[in-house]
Amino acid sequence: SDALLIDWDWRKHPNLPWVLCVDWGTGNHNVALMVQVQENGTWVVADELIIDECPRGRFRQRLREWISEKGTGPTAAGVDRACPDENGWLRGLHLNTHVRSCQSPTEQFVRNGLELMRDAMDPAVGPPRLRVARSLRKSHSNMTAGIWQALTSYRWRVDREGNPTGIPFDDNVHDHALDALRYGLVTTRRDAELHGG
Repeated sequence: SDALLIDWDWRKHPNLPWVLCVDWGTGNHNVALMVQVQENGTWVVADELIIDECPRGRFRQRLREWISEKGTGPTAAGVDRACPDENGWLRGLHLNTHVRSCQSPTEQFVRNGLELMRDAMDPAVGPPRLRVARSLRKSHSNMTAGIWQALTSYRWRVDREGNPTGIPFDDNVHDHALDALRYGLVTTRRDAELHGG
């Protein structure tokens, strides 16, 4: 819902810690998110980098430049454990960043991560703890949805009667930005500094 949108410019909040969330593509669907963490633990998806039709070496170069543009390195990075070479490269940048990937199949389980996102967007008590910068409403790629399009267009598979099954529908367009965000949330969920204590 539009209630999750916030007027936000990451440049105006240079002292907030931020989390780098990455879904490594395979030539397409390369996604990186900058999530700034407010003092109360609210996550604001403040910027995104989406690059399609790009070999991994070129994405690495562009990602390094994009991180550098932020002025300070991320406090943590949540990444896909299925890409150990890319994760090792990120660790090798010496950003003083703890690069984390899911350590077990349970952590990697898509539905668990989606539930964390849902709880952050619509908590039982209080305002949302996950927001999206209004500037990210429009996608810049036709092949890979940006975070706002992914959040508002994500679907579940349905059974023969049209009832949701609880199994995510993977259309290879709307899932990559959500996967990146999911890696960040799941891998930092026990870090009090990044979730308001």
